[in-house]
Amino acid sequence: SGAELPLPVHVSAVTQTALRGRVTVVSSAGSGLVELLGNLLPTWGVDLKRRSIDDRPEDVDLDSSPDLVITDCPECLFAIRPTTPVPILLVTAYGNFMPGEQVTALAPLQQQARPLARNALYHTLRRVLGQEETGVRDTKAPEQTAQRMARVLLVEDNPVNQLVAKGILGKLGCEVIISSHGGEALEQLEQGHFDLVLMDCNMPVMDGYEASRQIRSSGRWPNLPIVALTANAMPDERERCKAAGMNDYLAKPFRRAELAGILDQWIPIADIR
Repeated sequence: SGAELPLPVHVSAVTQTALRGRVTVVSSAGSGLVELLGNLLPTWGVDLKRRSIDDRPEDVDLDSSPDLVITDCPECLFAIRPTTPVPILLVTAYGNFMPGEQVTALAPLQQQARPLARNALYHTLRRVLGQEETGVRDTKAPEQTAQRMARVLLVEDNPVNQLVAKGILGKLGCEVIISSHGGEALEQLEQGHFDLVLMDCNMPVMDGYEASRQIRSSGRWPNLPIVALTANAMPDERERCKAAGMNDYLAKPFRRAELAGILDQWIPIADIR
């Protein structure tokens, strides 16, 4: 149905070529969205304009004809849509996505979870701005450093799988902390900050589903991405992962490129140093 929220399509880590287009950002001064996009979009060749909603969210005047509108204000969408036919990208907390019938009414509308991940945002822009298959590679946008220095909690009971995943993550610039079951993972989360959790689904003591449910129900780590590690990539398994509060899944055995794509999808821009 229209209300289904598919898990994200994995995008591989690619060289980001320059884009062309005009984007209008509609947000309030305190949201941080304009600052974030203002640092990023110009490096990709995208022109950026800002429209403030601090005064009257219901009265948005775009004052130009952009190729795309990006906003973090769901209540503004019904004011924006009558003024422009162009695609809108709504940036919102995971779990706060608009239901299918509203998305249909506001189409074309894309939704992307915050914290925004650089690679996923780039691919969305490339698709929306119609440059998905141009193959233009004459001008390169400045590339981000490969050293991401993210802190990843790997929850996996199999020693061989632990070694393999830790080795790949280490080469991708991550610090890895290992827990062998869900209970240990909850204890590790209490000890310090993590950028991402890789969660095996089937473990002794406490499995990945229960651990994810407890992480989400605690309310303490609402923006912490949890990626399921599962040997079963069937649709019902994906639904079970999503119902437990996981953001994404990675089918085992996985390759380095697939894991790199997951990191690009879920590690926030601000955390890639």
